[in-house]
Amino acid sequence: MKRGMWNSVLMLTLLAVAFSMPACRKAGRGTGDGYPVLTSPSGTWRALRATGRRPGDTRDVWAIGILDDDGNLVFEDQTDFVALLNIHLGWDDGDRLWLYNSDDGRLYYYARGHQGWKRTAYDKAMAEGPDPLAPPVGFLPEHARKHWTGDSR
Repeated sequence: MKRGMWNSVLMLTLLAVAFSMPACRKAGRGTGDGYPVLTSPSGTWRALRATGRRPGDTRDVWAIGILDDDGNLVFEDQTDFVALLNIHLGWDDGDRLWLYNSDDGRLYYYARGHQGWKRTAYDKAMAEGPDPLAPPVGFLPEHARKHWTGDSR
């Protein structure tokens, strides 16, 4: 098995341990069975997701991990997004990771800055102005695509 694959397996295990869950769930949730590893357009970053229960909590939530091209975990976000519902992930051409939460219909993006990776809530107003920012269309479910981008493909 390649080093990168081992690192991906290790990352999923770390997310599982961090949530104190017996095993990462695989089938039937999110964007594809088995929660595929999503590689950024530049090939520099990979995104993983897992579900788990925090110690003392009664519900499963999503965790997002970002790995560098050597397979090192560089960012982990233990969200409050309920794992019973879907999240959708996709990269844009600027190597920003986008997350659509089907629970509340909100859209977020993860961007890397001087202080590392950070999750930011997206607002349609960000698509305007001198430095417009818009989500990639392809990863959004149809109803969300219409709402967030006006695109109905």
